[in-house]
Amino acid sequence: MISHIKAVLAGLVLALLLAVGVSAQTEATQEIDLWNNVATRAEAAVAEPQSTDTVLETLRSRITTFRAQFDSARGTNSDRIAALRDQLAALGPAPEGKDAEPEAPEVAKTRSEINQQLNTLLAPVQMAERDYLRADGLIREIDKIIRDRQTAKLLSSTPSPLNPAHWAPALKALTKAFGAMWVDRGKDSATRTFAEFRDKLPIVIFSGLFGLLLLFRGRLWAAKIVGTLRQHQARGLGIWRFIISLLRILFPLAGLLLLSIAASQSGYLGVRGMEVAQLLPVLGLVVFGFRWVSERVFARDDEEALLLLPDGQRKRARLLVNAITIIMIISIITDAVVNFDDPSAATRAVIEFPFTLLISLALY
Repeated sequence: MISHIKAVLAGLVLALLLAVGVSAQTEATQEIDLWNNVATRAEAAVAEPQSTDTVLETLRSRITTFRAQFDSARGTNSDRIAALRDQLAALGPAPEGKDAEPEAPEVAKTRSEINQQLNTLLAPVQMAERDYLRADGLIREIDKIIRDRQTAKLLSSTPSPLNPAHWAPALKALTKAFGAMWVDRGKDSATRTFAEFRDKLPIVIFSGLFGLLLLFRGRLWAAKIVGTLRQHQARGLGIWRFIISLLRILFPLAGLLLLSIAASQSGYLGVRGMEVAQLLPVLGLVVFGFRWVSERVFARDDEEALLLLPDGQRKRARLLVNAITIIMIISIITDAVVNFDDPSAATRAVIEFPFTLLISLALY
């Protein structure tokens, strides 16, 4: 009975070991297949001149991970391999040639066994070395392509926006881009049924009205809310001022978010209009964020100002920050609308030049 139990246990242990070995072998095979797939895609991307930098950088990141694994695998069993090579060196060189005296059978057998062990240990190391060199070569190729592109872009000359020959095409492209918003809008809304619009009408009305209230009355509400709370606690005047300044940003920003939702759900915006509507919260964050910083750094109250400048200079600084912010917003919206048509470099330079000039003057 005991012998049967031992036999069963031995069988279970053997089955478990075999299962673990098969699982490890399957995992290693999958890893090799994954690497070959990534390497093949990278080689195709390197050979394709139209491959974007984003694709190349993504592939490079994955290849870097594999290269680190292969680099680590190159050192597998290094101590054992060194010991076997030392043993072979101790046996001396094997006899060569027909006239060479054959070595002793025990020595020949030992040499054969050591060589067999050494070849078994060297096989995965050599495979790792091969894959490492392949990965390293791909990374160097990708780096060279990206570096050459950056150099070419740096050395390329942009058409001058001061050339009058570029003004008329730029103005035409700008007019066409903004005019296409209305064309897109008509085509897009024509496919919508009245029932679909009616279902979204409550969301549009609520988001639009509440968004307008927060946008235009949010700053006043923030002051009233904090003023009411401060009546119950007179201490910490600086904290209340900070809360007021923060709410003056959050309320209008929430209003812009609601207006963006209302515009998106209305169904009267085309592709370009939807792009601008989705930009509203981001633009609001830029506007109110810059305004908040300017009111902290160049505050009206001498006690709150972070820079001890005369009142007139602080006021001028606040106006300049607001002006720069407005110019940036108009520039961002213009770029978002015009870029749909993939304008030429000359058109892009002419359109961006006025904004760059105005911001430079404001900073000066």
